[in-house]
Amino acid sequence: MAHIQHVLKADLDLSNPVPEICAVIQAVAAAQRQHEEAILLGVMEAVERRLQQLKGDESIAEPVRKLTPSRKISDDFQQINTGFDRVQAEMDTVMSDTGGNKQALDTHVAATSAHGSTSAATSNRIMQRDGSGRAKVAAPAAADDIARKQEVDAVQTNLNNHAGSGGAAHAAATATTAGFMTAPDKAKSDGATSAATANTLVQRDGGSRFKAGAPVAADDVARKQEVDAVQSGLTGHIGSGGAAHSAATASQAGFMTGSDKTKLDGMTVGAEPNQNAFAKVNDINATAKSDTMTIKGGVGISVTTNPATKELTLTATGTSTPGKHGSSHTESGSDPIPGATATEGGLMTKAHVGRLVALEEGAKESATLQAQLVRGV
Repeated sequence: MAHIQHVLKADLDLSNPVPEICAVIQAVAAAQRQHEEAILLGVMEAVERRLQQLKGDESIAEPVRKLTPSRKISDDFQQINTGFDRVQAEMDTVMSDTGGNKQALDTHVAATSAHGSTSAATSNRIMQRDGSGRAKVAAPAAADDIARKQEVDAVQTNLNNHAGSGGAAHAAATATTAGFMTAPDKAKSDGATSAATANTLVQRDGGSRFKAGAPVAADDVARKQEVDAVQSGLTGHIGSGGAAHSAATASQAGFMTGSDKTKLDGMTVGAEPNQNAFAKVNDINATAKSDTMTIKGGVGISVTTNPATKELTLTATGTSTPGKHGSSHTESGSDPIPGATATEGGLMTKAHVGRLVALEEGAKESATLQAQLVRGV
């Protein structure tokens, strides 16, 4: 059999004995936490006894002489070790007593009738389960008393007797309160059908469908028959032209008229409406979609505009004397003035001058003839 010993070994610095001894005491107490108080009391008793011995108290066993200068410190510590041996002996005794107490406690715990405990319903006695793990109590009186199987069985019997009860066992259900279903409600539920039967609840058939009467009011259920009729009309209408719809106007959408279609077809791709532009004036070509041309006045000519009326006026101011330009107004000039006529004034033409010369020559001849006649030539 294994022999286990709990041994604490320590190396003490005898030049500093008090902290060393205290460290040993703490280590021993820590190793025996369950007996720490007994250990400390034993150490305290041993220290007090040793102090009394050092004081020369003859009533203390094994008196020890007081310390003298010639006495070695190691001798005094030897006496302390002897005191610790006695403490250890006393601890062993305590441990032995504790072991006996533990055995007595174990016996007490294992007892089936400790402190008069019983499984019977006995007043002022500790309850203890019997050999089957059960225990008895008296009939309950207060709301928080223990209920017995007898009370539970009674409630179960009442519940069994009530289950399945009809008639007035519960109040009838209403629109606001749950309750029993009445006979009329049951008849209404049983009368549910998928057929178009008046005043009955709707129940879908095996195909998840149900029938309904022909609709009359706007919010009546529409049947497939009505939907198919509308679809047929829509299918027949799609693609219709002519007067199927009214013509579109500037304020109302509608069909495009033939004239509008002709106008649309006459527009080229990329055409832009209402462009404020000119293409060409004399030999001046426009270079942008909305180009600008400026009219300037020459010598003696002013240019005025009126944006409101969109008018442009050219006025001869007479503030400048034109240069010589008479040759430009002759018959062969660049800006000829029209010749005079019997009804309109104008320049004398070359023909007019010829006629005058002819008249002058004729007049001269007439004068010559006249003179000759007078002289009797």
